[in-house]
Amino acid sequence: MPDYPGFLMQKTTTEVLKDIHKNSLSPIYLLHGDEHFFIDQLTDAFEAGILSEDQKSFNQFVLYGKDQTMASVVSYARRFPMMAEKQVIIVKEALCLEAALKLKEEMKAFEDYCAHPTPSTILVFTLKTLLTDKSKLLAPLAAHGVVVASKKISDDKVGVWLKDYLG
Repeated sequence: MPDYPGFLMQKTTTEVLKDIHKNSLSPIYLLHGDEHFFIDQLTDAFEAGILSEDQKSFNQFVLYGKDQTMASVVSYARRFPMMAEKQVIIVKEALCLEAALKLKEEMKAFEDYCAHPTPSTILVFTLKTLLTDKSKLLAPLAAHGVVVASKKISDDKVGVWLKDYLG
């Protein structure tokens, strides 16, 4: 797992899956890494495990980073849910948004949201690449975010992982 500054809350895929099951959620998640299986597994769990089917149409949004600005993502996140306690916003391909954080107003929108997230929103960013500690997405998440780094499983450990996963 990459070594991030000690103030970031890092969790494993298994820990986040348990949190989803217990409905003990943080307001912001950053899922990144080279092992796409775990990112997809968590994304599916966020999509399926938080809202009921009748709540999803008004309160669950899947956005794509290439089609959004950080300000538009924050605008979605600042909304309040309709006829539900929570809303879920999943931003796929969020690496495109990291490049936008070079703009001062985009970075400010992200920092402001991370400092004061909407309690009724679960905001999930997914990146299918492993970030370094220099990523502009990491520092603002310090107070309210959870980072899950999904590192590629080495060939010699696939058998053990598969046994645990199927067992």
